[in-house]
Amino acid sequence: MSEVVIRSAVIEDIGQLSDMYCEMYDILFTYGMPYKLDKKIIGEVLILQLKARACKYFVAEKDEQLVGFVAVDVMRMDRKLSYKNNVIGHIRDIYVSFAVGRTGIGTKLLAKAEDWARENGASIIECNVIANNEPAQNFWDDNQYEILGKIYCKKFK
Repeated sequence: MSEVVIRSAVIEDIGQLSDMYCEMYDILFTYGMPYKLDKKIIGEVLILQLKARACKYFVAEKDEQLVGFVAVDVMRMDRKLSYKNNVIGHIRDIYVSFAVGRTGIGTKLLAKAEDWARENGASIIECNVIANNEPAQNFWDDNQYEILGKIYCKKFK
């Protein structure tokens, strides 16, 4: 059985990354995510994000197949707020294929993303989790993330 390699994503990964995004959003939708993924343009969006300096993608690769990814970015905090150096990291997305789930790959991806955010000035990092997604909540709890607040939404008809 081969090792899983965590590495920076490259343009050649776009096809597999797009497929994993589709899988992830199909799952998130079952937990109540109100937003659907625009599958027609996800590849274009990923190319732009891979080129952005304030955003980084790491992938988990096994046997030349991607089995997971994490997207992280850094940004300056709102000017009315202050925390240390005012740079905040944000885990935009993290996903690990069910075929290799619960093997530590998600935690390795997260550690890589946290290191990158720290190296790029972040002194705090956050993520958003769907309220009904208990497996994700357990993952964040296991990785020493604390609940900071809740995001409410109202769907207009």
